[in-house]
Amino acid sequence: MRSFFQDFERSGYDGSIIRCKMHDIVHDFAQFLSKNECFNAKVDNEEPRLEYSSKVRHSMIQFKSSVSFPRAFGDKLRSLLIDIRPYNKIDGIHVSKLLDELTCLRALDVSKFSLKGLPRGIEKLIHLRYLNLSRTNLKELPEALCDLYNLQTLDLTSCEELRILPQGIAKLLKLRHLINNYTYLMHLPKADVGKVYKAELHNKKNLIGLNLVFYENHNEEALDSFQPPPNLEKFRIENYVGNLMPPNWIAMVSLTKLRELRLNCWLNCKHLPPLGKLLFLETLIIESLRSVKIVSNEFLGIESEDATSSSSSSVVVFPKLQTLEFQFMDNWEEWSYSTPTRGEHIDIIIMPCLRSLKIWFCRNLRILPSYIEACENVGDI
Repeated sequence: MRSFFQDFERSGYDGSIIRCKMHDIVHDFAQFLSKNECFNAKVDNEEPRLEYSSKVRHSMIQFKSSVSFPRAFGDKLRSLLIDIRPYNKIDGIHVSKLLDELTCLRALDVSKFSLKGLPRGIEKLIHLRYLNLSRTNLKELPEALCDLYNLQTLDLTSCEELRILPQGIAKLLKLRHLINNYTYLMHLPKADVGKVYKAELHNKKNLIGLNLVFYENHNEEALDSFQPPPNLEKFRIENYVGNLMPPNWIAMVSLTKLRELRLNCWLNCKHLPPLGKLLFLETLIIESLRSVKIVSNEFLGIESEDATSSSSSSVVVFPKLQTLEFQFMDNWEEWSYSTPTRGEHIDIIIMPCLRSLKIWFCRNLRILPSYIEACENVGDI
């Protein structure tokens, strides 16, 4: 509102802001205010010499080639972010010695380093709130990591060789974000991904995002017993091999905060579950359900018996859905809709808030249902 930030670019997926610009005057003013506290440098020579002021609190170092790592930083640093250009590696990092000096750090980003293990002394960073270890070669995390009792965010994205978390991870009571995209952890404390019902996820009241990826063929029992966390906002189920949606799917209907749902690679499922009953859903992405040939009223959750049993003269299906995507549905031939005919007349309103519809690589689909053609607010189709 004050024009500090301008030209917002939003994600077509969920509408969130992914990029913006800062006004030139605001940028210059910010640099003027922070010139003694922030230090940024680009290093592209063999022996970098970085002059630090005792007032520096935040630093970002960008390495443009394979060079030696600086041996000294300001001992009062609060934030250290190190940017390594793609395909360049830094050898001979004296990280242990570095940690001895940086005991005041609140944020540390050592992503893309060729680290195979965290150095000794990591437990000395007791003030650390943010730790980014993404895209490293870590094979394990030391138990000493669990002594960082102020840690709030731990980023393990694309740590391809990492499989387990330390046993004491539950000691991190302030941890809010554990980011492990493309890092395939085999198990979590008190949880077995192959047997979801043992994870007691329904007791995790602070869990707002969940991604279930199955690697076994016996996962129907796991999903049958699944009780979702009550405050779940984003949910993804991947590699489910059952033929039908488990009977307790109705438990999902009670999730009043669920905004985003993704179903990915359900290779044997022939029919979509009654997703229209998710009253608060805003984003739905269905990908690689390759056994589905027909999508009809069961997708909306308004089969004849359901519609005629309503005590109201109108039924709203997908009342808050804004974004709908179908991808790689190779055998999908028909998307149909038929008005329930039993009982008294009931007005059925379908997807009144839909703004974006995307259908990718569904080569056998020919016709859209009438309720999609009637959506006047769809700006992206």
